[in-house]
Amino acid sequence: MKLNYLLLTGIAVAALTRSLLAAETIRYEAATTGSEMKLDGKATGKTWHCIGKIIGGSFEVEPAWQKDPSLKSVTCLGKGKTPPKCELFIPIRSLKSQAIAGASTMDKRMQLEMKADKFARIEYRLTELAIKGEVPASGSPVTFDATGELAISGVTNKVSFPITMERVGADTLKWTGKYETKMTAFGIKPPEFKLLGIGLETADEVTLAWTWMMGVKAPEAK
Repeated sequence: MKLNYLLLTGIAVAALTRSLLAAETIRYEAATTGSEMKLDGKATGKTWHCIGKIIGGSFEVEPAWQKDPSLKSVTCLGKGKTPPKCELFIPIRSLKSQAIAGASTMDKRMQLEMKADKFARIEYRLTELAIKGEVPASGSPVTFDATGELAISGVTNKVSFPITMERVGADTLKWTGKYETKMTAFGIKPPEFKLLGIGLETADEVTLAWTWMMGVKAPEAK
């Protein structure tokens, strides 16, 4: 009986702790409009572009992030600190070729090479966030050095890049950034194919550039 009581007490304390921690954070969620992911590369000397309008995910951080634009009282920033909880995803099939001709053919080939049937999303998880440079008096824009894990086509790599945050009103954040990588870093062989009878060889290098809009999640009704 005593053991059961201790177990139940431990479970109750753990649940209460989780509840208190949740109450001590503010959660931003991806907006339904305004976001964009763009992939740029080259094929036989010409540039190609794919654009997607869906970036899902969330950003959970201590309330000081919103209340203190200087970010001086925010404790989760810097090397070795546990960062804000941030996870995002981009559906592969939402990325559309911007080619004038043969766009659907290029979309299907991209989905094939990226194994979209098995790994339907590009996914990212933040593991460290540090301020880069000075924070403006207005609190916007702010540049950070971000480190995280990027998963594409079943391969996860540790990546680092600068990102910029802008405050749009009191409850909205706009994130922008760019990351240069190679297809082969994620196990993707640069495709060779014919489009309208013309042979094309895709270069290994690719650039990801994005704008991610998000807003504060409204409190749930009790």
